[in-house]
Amino acid sequence: AYQINNAELSAYVFTNIAKCYSIKNNEAKTDYYFKKSLSLIDSLNNDTKAWIYKTIASNLLSRDKLDSAIYFAKKSMEFMQNNGYTFNYLDVQKILFEAKIKKKSYKEASQHFLTYNKIRDSLNVVQKAINAEKIKLEQDFLLKTQQRNIEENNRRVKYLMIGFSLVVLLLVLIMLLSRYKSRLRQSIIEKELIAAKKKELDADLESKKQLLIAKAMKEIHRADFIQDILSDLKKIKLKAVKKETQEAINIILQRLEKGATDNMWDEFELSFEKVHEVFFKNLIAKHPDLTSKDKRLCALLVLNLTSKEIAQITGQDFKTVENARTRLRKKLNLTNTKTDLVTYLASFK
Repeated sequence: AYQINNAELSAYVFTNIAKCYSIKNNEAKTDYYFKKSLSLIDSLNNDTKAWIYKTIASNLLSRDKLDSAIYFAKKSMEFMQNNGYTFNYLDVQKILFEAKIKKKSYKEASQHFLTYNKIRDSLNVVQKAINAEKIKLEQDFLLKTQQRNIEENNRRVKYLMIGFSLVVLLLVLIMLLSRYKSRLRQSIIEKELIAAKKKELDADLESKKQLLIAKAMKEIHRADFIQDILSDLKKIKLKAVKKETQEAINIILQRLEKGATDNMWDEFELSFEKVHEVFFKNLIAKHPDLTSKDKRLCALLVLNLTSKEIAQITGQDFKTVENARTRLRKKLNLTNTKTDLVTYLASFK
């Protein structure tokens, strides 16, 4: 199950493994694999969710964990609201009925029992109707078969070759149809896999984008904090009387200034290049005159950040960022064009 790249199938496998361990009375392993199934629950369809919750509820009932069994049975019902008259819904009502009986909640148990009986009777009626229709179809088929056999016997000699040819043609058509369905099914699976992979890549890219933004904000806040400390220490130095105090403050100022002068964007650029490996290389190849500040603005823009968001990250006001964007358009020779700046920068990724 760990190697299956399909949430639905993995959930079914984990749940059935849990049922096997339940038969062996291994509660630890049973709970472990049920938790594995529940970890995939958000990516499953409603029918699968309902089945998993129902299976867990049934297991918990057998272990006399009544409150938990009731909880999971009700969770299962949440995903059957539009399809109440099913065997799954019938099983859930039975679980709730038995759990309430064990808890001596007889009034609630009777309600679930009435619902259980109503669904069971309805399903029995439907099953009887299906059986009656099945018998009718079988009789019609038998009658038509007998009639066809009589007609075929009367014309057997005359149309033997024609019948043989039709059979051959039918087999060929079936083979062609089967091959077409197989190719169509394969095409659908490939499209679904591509779509799932794209979704996964988009989510990964968005996660890395948020990480880059967080790193940029962290570095900017660190630089601002150091600058505030430097400013305060310089004021203290001016007021200090003792030479030893001034020298001590000078040492601290030198260390802080060294930390403040480090390029706080180095780590950001390294992280950015892990996401967009060739962006800076392609950008500088076409526009070698861009400054480090220009490159920084380009990186933030290619992350689809608005001017307002960039202003919040860099600590600048909105107008300053807008002016920087205008200057950047000029450097990129986009001033007299209708080309969107972000779209243009994205072409370098």
